[in-house]
Amino acid sequence: MTALTQDRKNISREGERFEDPVLAATKVFGGGLVAIDANGWARPAADVAGLIVRGVAQEQVDNLAGANGAKTVPLENGVYQFESTALTIADIGKPMFVSDDQTVVKTTTTNKIVAGILVGIEGATKAWIEVGARAGAAVASVSQADAAVQGVGYIQGDANTVADLANANKVAINAILVALRAGKIIAT
Repeated sequence: MTALTQDRKNISREGERFEDPVLAATKVFGGGLVAIDANGWARPAADVAGLIVRGVAQEQVDNLAGANGAKTVPLENGVYQFESTALTIADIGKPMFVSDDQTVVKTTTTNKIVAGILVGIEGATKAWIEVGARAGAAVASVSQADAAVQGVGYIQGDANTVADLANANKVAINAILVALRAGKIIAT
């Protein structure tokens, strides 16, 4: 392909509503978080290795008697409320992790399946989560703690210079992440 030399008509789609084929012997409940497995089959979200949250089921789909993909589940991305525990206002903007298809938690779970980004709370137990591809691609900030760098492989006595450089790089990377988040290129 070559660079444009004139205007082109863009073909696009919303991407907020879509359907995924459902895993065999599976029932998805309306209003629940839905994830796909490594083979692309939709199933209720859970703390299971390899799952990727895709959206929220817009209706119940019973594929208990069907083969893989015999039925599809309509999904939607957006901001939805789910059950949680011990939430505070300081948690807003952070990733939330799947406990099950109706429960999200703020601490990483065994398999670290991201449900979405916390955008609001009601009390300590109701989490408003931004669910979808943008939210699932959340990038954590680089730690602001000072780097502990040993002089191994570097000129003797130069460990402080290496640590200073590492800390300067963390500041620069975090500035880039802030700009990308502000531009809604990546999730917060």
